[in-house]
Amino acid sequence: MAQGLFLLLMFGQLADSEEFSKAVQERAMAATVRIINRTQRVEGSGVLIGRKNKATYVLTAGHLLERGDRLEISTFTVDSYPDPEKTYKKAEIVALTKDMRDLALIRLTGDDSPRRNLTLCPLQLLPKDKEFDALSVGCGAAAAPICIVEKVKGARRIRRGEEMQPALCWEAANEQTPGRSGGPLLDQRGRVIGVASGVNNGKGYYSHAEEIHRWLKATDFAFLAEAKEP
Repeated sequence: MAQGLFLLLMFGQLADSEEFSKAVQERAMAATVRIINRTQRVEGSGVLIGRKNKATYVLTAGHLLERGDRLEISTFTVDSYPDPEKTYKKAEIVALTKDMRDLALIRLTGDDSPRRNLTLCPLQLLPKDKEFDALSVGCGAAAAPICIVEKVKGARRIRRGEEMQPALCWEAANEQTPGRSGGPLLDQRGRVIGVASGVNNGKGYYSHAEEIHRWLKATDFAFLAEAKEP
């Protein structure tokens, strides 16, 4: 499958893909958000990963939120694309790693918080092939979610300096463009297997689902790791 298949919803068309159906791509786009951190002056992406009571949770990359008391979270639908459906200006950072796992959770609270989400892939169902295609979703320069088919080269343990513990990441053949950090990496059923974290030597790296599961289960948000597919 060729690299760089795009979801062109502004024309009502989807990219042809044998691996990733129209339904999976539309659901992925609708669950991907744009994050603007006005305190840190950075933009990125995130994924709606679950809901409890009146709160919806956004999984994203920790480096986007090292300082984040002024956040804007924008959601999208097929009908609104490429414009946001809604922008939330009240968002709470409820969990954040400051290590190589590079993960964070944002909570949106209220009756109008988004009710659609993706689920985290169970560990036993993660891709077993050494190389495989996955779907990445992020906002990038387009400022709206775009889906790209990525060639994943496998899992790697990544370390930055001797003082920091290594973390498991997926390595992709191509690096992410600015603004796609924090966006989800998905399997063929649209389950989250990783979160866009960074680039190095022309390759893209995604925090691995094993790290996400382990982290969530060590916090007050273990229910997000156990959520069933909608």
